[in-house]
Amino acid sequence: MIQKGFLIAVFLLGTAVAVTAQHGRENENDAGRITSTSYGRYINPAGQQVVFGEPSLENHAMDCALSGDEKWLAVEERYSIVFLNTATGEIAFRFPLSDIAGFDRVMNTYSGITWDGRNKEQSIWWSAAGNNDRSFVIEAKWDGKACTTQRYFKYKSVPPAGLALPNELLIRQESGKTLLYVVLNGNNQLIKQN
Repeated sequence: MIQKGFLIAVFLLGTAVAVTAQHGRENENDAGRITSTSYGRYINPAGQQVVFGEPSLENHAMDCALSGDEKWLAVEERYSIVFLNTATGEIAFRFPLSDIAGFDRVMNTYSGITWDGRNKEQSIWWSAAGNNDRSFVIEAKWDGKACTTQRYFKYKSVPPAGLALPNELLIRQESGKTLLYVVLNGNNQLIKQN
């Protein structure tokens, strides 16, 4: 009985060493691009990997939108909007939500970011939510170097929802008017506003 358990342990250890050695070879062959995830999986990303965000906070890309002129990619991450230069692949600017007065406990939602290029200046719109029934759609002007908050719209929850929770957005011209469509997942609503 002890010999059988010993043989199983040796087999499992040998398998683990072989798997580790194989991943090591892949890493060497792929110039270190293989990444281990927190749940034990390995990924080999295509293209260029860009690291962003505040190291002490949860960071991951949730949604993104390409500007109309295709020069900028705006990435919605948990606590900021990151602007990438599409020609160089480098971060041009990072706009933390905490830079907006009173938004220190607000986070971006899982989706809902879009560009608006109706005028000569470009603006970016995205969705966010915080505690105490605070849900928003935010507009910021982008000048190619930095962005500045223009305004935001606040949404209240409809019971039994705890948050209105905005997500997908659409800006559309209808009958000469600019309209904003917002999916409020928490309220189970699609709203249309001037």
